[in-house]
Amino acid sequence: MNAEAQCVLPARLSSLAAATAFVAAFAERCGLAPEDGLRLRLVVEELFANTATHGAQGAADVEVRLTLAAAAAQLRLVYEDNGPSFDPRAAVAQGQAGHEAQAEPRIGGLGLLLVTQMAARIDYARDGRWNRLTVELARCR
Repeated sequence: MNAEAQCVLPARLSSLAAATAFVAAFAERCGLAPEDGLRLRLVVEELFANTATHGAQGAADVEVRLTLAAAAAQLRLVYEDNGPSFDPRAAVAQGQAGHEAQAEPRIGGLGLLLVTQMAARIDYARDGRWNRLTVELARCR
């Protein structure tokens, strides 16, 4: 990777602005195309909001670690939180099956679906007490 940056924030909705500012500063420093910066920001916003709303479950000690990396052909986000185990890929797969079985559309879960559809590659691992989601996005040409 050509450029890399990391930050750690409390998993609170009040920290979402700091997370998106971190992404914007990274995008500017790396000279990312506006579309790439926007996609990266959207992924971080969705994951961070989900952690703050659902994963932190009101705990004051849940943190989010963001590591961004940019190379010529791709962007990589390593998104980590120390909340309860949660594999968003499994949630998306389960949600898609649930949506197909419902007569009326259900609200919720669509942000994670968007993240997985935008990703060129997405991996999840539980490392000790940390969820680690690696999201790779192909850069716009």
